[in-house]
Amino acid sequence: MTGLREKRKILKPKSMKGRRLKRPPIKDLAVATKQLSSMIRTGLPLLESLTIISDTSENATISYSFKQIASGISKGSTMSEMLDRYPEVFNEMYRALVNAGETSGLLPSTLDRQAKLLESLAKIKSQIKSAMAYPSAIAILTLIIVFIMMLFVIPIFVDIYDQSGAPLPGITQFLIDLSDQMRLTQFYFRAIPSLIAFYFFFKYFSSRSAFPSQ
Repeated sequence: MTGLREKRKILKPKSMKGRRLKRPPIKDLAVATKQLSSMIRTGLPLLESLTIISDTSENATISYSFKQIASGISKGSTMSEMLDRYPEVFNEMYRALVNAGETSGLLPSTLDRQAKLLESLAKIKSQIKSAMAYPSAIAILTLIIVFIMMLFVIPIFVDIYDQSGAPLPGITQFLIDLSDQMRLTQFYFRAIPSLIAFYFFFKYFSSRSAFPSQ
């Protein structure tokens, strides 16, 4: 455990400095914020509290950002000034509440309130994921069935359609043409890169939302 912590201390600044930090899970940030509030309430100095959380947090982003915030405070910056340097970690509401807490002298209470907000958001997000699990499973199963039909079922009916000699409806002809394409290797060389590009495009823009993806 000690060896792992020492390794993280060595690698963390080198691997993250100058790079965009990855958003930490809401639950992890809530825990860190609640710990910070509790430590300050017990009389620990803010700088020492931030350092303890940095050294003990298992999330690399939280560990690194809290370490940098502690470093900035030791050089004379305020906590809210340091939080403004990491908007990808601390959203606008988080930074505004901390700023208000520092100004009013109620930082522990403000942090505790922020932790509760994050816990509520994490719970809502978890409930949404649970609610979406069944529809997602049905959608995936449907896609698999459609894929199997396009590859193995549609070709069986092609011969029947050819023997009838009757003109095919547009939608039927489209399905036959698509089935033919899906049985070609070249189709997957075009489709798979396109799907991967779409996935990363969607992931990038969804991660830019201000509050829900905190």
